[in-house]
Amino acid sequence: MGNSNTKKDHRKENNEEEIGVDMDEQVQGGGAAVSLNELAEGCIAKIVSATSPVDACRLSCLSTAFRSAASCDSVWGSFLPSDYQTILSDSSSSLAFSSKKDLFFYLSHNHVLIDQGKKSFSLDKWSGKKSFMIASRDLVIIWGDTPAYWVWVSHPESRFKEAAKLNHVWWLEIRGNIGTSKLSLDTNYAAYLVFKLQEEAYGFDYRPVEVSLTLGADKICTKSVLLDPLIERRPHQRHP
Repeated sequence: MGNSNTKKDHRKENNEEEIGVDMDEQVQGGGAAVSLNELAEGCIAKIVSATSPVDACRLSCLSTAFRSAASCDSVWGSFLPSDYQTILSDSSSSLAFSSKKDLFFYLSHNHVLIDQGKKSFSLDKWSGKKSFMIASRDLVIIWGDTPAYWVWVSHPESRFKEAAKLNHVWWLEIRGNIGTSKLSLDTNYAAYLVFKLQEEAYGFDYRPVEVSLTLGADKICTKSVLLDPLIERRPHQRHP
């Protein structure tokens, strides 16, 4: 056993010597190695801007040089949408920030009303991709202007001025649209219907509705769903 260990150690030393020679030859032939901290701030910023907002925050913890570079406007400007100024110019809110990093963090944690308050705009904090929400007033709601079926109210949990409240309806149809040119490129999007059920709501737990997503004239997907989010928790009931 002792001889076996000695041979392994001997081979290890030889390997280390060979590796050391190769390293010396590479340094002599290709120039001296450069530490990342010795790179110019602009070079580090270029590297960081090719990552993601989350990676930029992580890389800023590596050293003082990386922290300084990762805070540059050139880095966070690359994470902001190219048309962010055009989008924000359509808002009634006046946004002024000392850096593009502060602007990014604000947009990724808050929404900004645009299009005369009919839509809201924000950024995904992980990727910087654009996110939009369409107000009830900008949706097509069948019988939405008939008070017997729908009423328009203000809601403390809504980001918009008004929300549509359903009283009673035999035909539920809601449509919304947004131009694809407003969305981020090379991004998988999901569409959600955001609503809140009251305790006395009925019909959503046993009458399925058809939801569909259309791109131009092409219907991308269609399926039937129950709009009651607590359907699995409710006791089974029989309905006429």
